[in-house]
Amino acid sequence: MKFPIPIISTIYIALSVVAAELTTDARARQPMSTPFSEFLLRNQKFIVDVDQVGKLDPAQIVGLKATEEPAETWKKLRQELTNLTYLRIASEAVSLPPSFWTGITNFPALKYLVLSARSAHEIPAQISLLANTTNLEFLSIVAPLATNIGRSIYSLDTLIELNLKCGRLDLSDGISKLRKLQVLEIYGGPTKLIFRLPADLAESGIRQMRVFNVRNVDRLLPVLPPNLEELTLSKCDLKVVPKAWLKHDKLRFLDLNNNAIAQLPEDLSELPSLTLLTLDLNEIKSVPPIKLAQGNKAKITLYANPIRDISKENDLLIRAGQIEK
Repeated sequence: MKFPIPIISTIYIALSVVAAELTTDARARQPMSTPFSEFLLRNQKFIVDVDQVGKLDPAQIVGLKATEEPAETWKKLRQELTNLTYLRIASEAVSLPPSFWTGITNFPALKYLVLSARSAHEIPAQISLLANTTNLEFLSIVAPLATNIGRSIYSLDTLIELNLKCGRLDLSDGISKLRKLQVLEIYGGPTKLIFRLPADLAESGIRQMRVFNVRNVDRLLPVLPPNLEELTLSKCDLKVVPKAWLKHDKLRFLDLNNNAIAQLPEDLSELPSLTLLTLDLNEIKSVPPIKLAQGNKAKITLYANPIRDISKENDLLIRAGQIEK
C-alpha cells in the first residue's frame, strides 16, 4: 500500500517528535557530567608523564602526571608547559612539606589538580598555598590514612569540584565559604570511616553530591543543600530515607543503591523535579502504593531487592515502565 506524501510527512514528523521526547527523557534520567569528566574525555592523549615531556610538542601538553620533583624541575616544567591545566601528583611522604605545595603553584593556568598522598597522616594547613593558583576549579585528594584536613582547604574559593577520598576523619565546618562549589564527592574507607560532614553543607550552593562509606549519614546530613539536583549515597548503611530529603524542589536524581533500606518511601509527591530514584541492592521486601507529584514520570529502580509483594495500586506505574525490579 502506498501512502500519499502528506501522510508520510505527517508520520515522519510524529515519529521525530516521539524520538526527541524519548531522547530528552533519557537524558533527564542521567546524572550530569562535570567539567572535569568532560576535560578528561577530550584530552586523554595530551596528558603525559614527566619523562615524556621532552618527546612531545610542549604546546600540545595540557596534563602532567608527576611525583615529587626538585624545585629546579618544577621551574623548568613551568617554562616549557605554558598550557598545562591538569596535574596529577603523587607523594609517598608521611608529612607533606611546604615545598610540595609551592611546586604545584608553578603552573598559573592550572585548573584540575589530583593529589595522591597515600601515606600522609594529614592534609596540612599549607594547602592554602594553592590559593595562588587562581584558576583552580577541581581538586581531588586521595589520602586514605589522613585523619585531618584543616579548614584552610576552604580558602580555595575558586573551586567548582571537590573530591575527597580519605580515611578516619572529621570534616570541619566552613564548606559554605566555597561559593562557587557545585560538585562534592566524599569517599570514606570501608574500615576507616568519616565521622563528620561539614555542618554548613545545607548552606552551600552544591548541585551534585556523592557520598560513599559514610555511616550515620542521615544524622550527619539532616537537611540537603537547597540547590541540590543530584544525590548519590552508596555503602553508607542507610536504613531509612529521611523525610526531610523527600521535600526538595530541585532534586531530580536520587541514587541510594547498596544500602540497608528496608522500606520504600511511599510519598514522593514533594519531589516535583524527580526523574530517577535508584534503590537497587537494598533490603526492600514490599512495595506500597507510591505517590508521585502530579504529572511526574520519574523512574524507580528496585533491582536486587528481596521483593515479595507489590501493591496493585502500582500497576499503572509498572505498565508505564516507571517501576523496574
